[in-house]
Amino acid sequence: LTSPGTKGRLGLGLYSRILMNPPFSGGQAIRHVSHALDFLKEGGILVSVMPAGWETSSVNRNRALLSTLNDPMYSYSVFPLPDESFKESGTKVATSLLVVES
Repeated sequence: LTSPGTKGRLGLGLYSRILMNPPFSGGQAIRHVSHALDFLKEGGILVSVMPAGWETSSVNRNRALLSTLNDPMYSYSVFPLPDESFKESGTKVATSLLVVES
């Protein structure tokens, strides 16, 4: 997190740039991104590594995040990453990048 600004919903700072590589297991990536949006300044950008296919899942928490991202205050894109992008780190999980602008 960088560029602290005014207070967010939880009384903590707001940030103009948030870069994330959250854990994926048990839907944690979705929960982490949903939480991080509370700290994104208007006009800010959030970029997160995500498990591939999260945006097409019917899991309720995924649908809830998509509903939030479809709010007019946000613009978002999902970019698939090449296969085995994190092989050198010991994982072959398929990934994408989520880019959110507020």
